Amino acid sequence: MRTRPLPTPTSAVPTAQPTAAAAVDAGHPQRWAILAVMCVSLVLIVAANSGLNVALPTLVRQLGATQTQLQWIVDAYALVFAGLVLPAGALGDRFGRKQALQVGVAVFAAGAVAAPLAAAITAAIAAAAIHRVGPTRHDTRDRHHQQGAPR
Repeated sequence: MRTRPLPTPTSAVPTAQPTAAAAVDAGHPQRWAILAVMCVSLVLIVAANSGLNVALPTLVRQLGATQTQLQWIVDAYALVFAGLVLPAGALGDRFGRKQALQVGVAVFAAGAVAAPLAAAITAAIAAAAIHRVGPTRHDTRDRHHQQGAPR
């Protein structure tokens, strides 16, 4: 008696697995431009914080700031960021990340212009707080989506 070879089930046939390069190519077509914009935004925030720390002695000399007032200026970033990170993230989800970034950069620029023009230390503290609202808008770009929510 002659034996026939058993038929091979289709699930046992090796299939081509997607390579890592193919998975990378499947990303957003402008992903490198988006990454560059986000990096520039982060550099602006870091440079502003560094510039503020360098300007503290000048604030003491020109505006007569006390140590408490200097502390308020420095801590304005953390306070505003902590208070607005969730609402800003919700607004970014509702109106879009691109618009959130654009509004954030505009508010950041307005605060950056207003802070050096302040004639009193309380105005400088308020301008520093407004200056810090902008980074809150674009630091929240993916907070909601990183938790698995649908895009």
